[in-house]
Amino acid sequence: MKPLRWVLTLMAVVVLLSSCGLPDSGPPRSIDPTDVPYHLLGSASAAPSTTQRGARTTTPRVYLMTGAERLVAVEAPLPPSDVKHVLEQLLSQLAQGPNEAQRSAGLGTALGPGVTLTVNDVTDRTAVVQLDLGAQDPAADKLPLAIGQIVLTATSVRGVDRVQLVRQDGQPIEVPLPGGALTVQPLEAKDYAPLAVGSARSTRQADPT
Repeated sequence: MKPLRWVLTLMAVVVLLSSCGLPDSGPPRSIDPTDVPYHLLGSASAAPSTTQRGARTTTPRVYLMTGAERLVAVEAPLPPSDVKHVLEQLLSQLAQGPNEAQRSAGLGTALGPGVTLTVNDVTDRTAVVQLDLGAQDPAADKLPLAIGQIVLTATSVRGVDRVQLVRQDGQPIEVPLPGGALTVQPLEAKDYAPLAVGSARSTRQADPT
C-alpha cells in the first residue's frame, strides 16, 4: 500500500503545479519592444551625486596685515564671472589697500603705495601675475608678508591653486618664503600659511557704507 500512496501523492503535486498556471519551460524567445511597457525599457535614472550635492563654494578673500604682522583673511564677495576676471578684481582690491573701516579695525598692508598686480594668464590652475612694487619697495623683513598677501589672496579664488610672479618682461621673480629661502617656482597657499591667522571677516560688515 505504501508504494500506491506515494504514487498518489506525487500525482497530486503535479496537478497542483499545473493549476498554478506556471508556463512550460522552453528556449528563450525575443519579445517585440512594442509589447513591453515603456517604463521597463527606459534607462534607470542615476542617483544624485553626493559630490555634486556637497560641492563646496567659497568667497574670495583679500589678505591684510594685522598690527602683530600676521595675515588675516577679509571676505570680498564678487559677482560671478570667469576665474581671470574675478582674480583681476580681487588683486585690484588688494593693491588699493585697506579701506577706512578696515584701517580703524587695525588692519594694514605690507604692500607699498603704487603697487600694481596684473593678471597675465590663468592656465592649469596657475595664475601668472605681473608684479610691480612701485617706487617704494617693502622693507626686507616685510617682503614675505607682501608676497604672502598676493599668494593667499589669489589662491582664495576657486580655480587658482598656484601663483607665478613675473616681471614686466615675463621672467619669474625670485621671492622669499617665510623661512627666508628664495624661489622662482610657482607659489601655493601652503607656502605662506604660517603667516596667516584668524578667520575670514566680511567687508560688508567692516565697511559702514
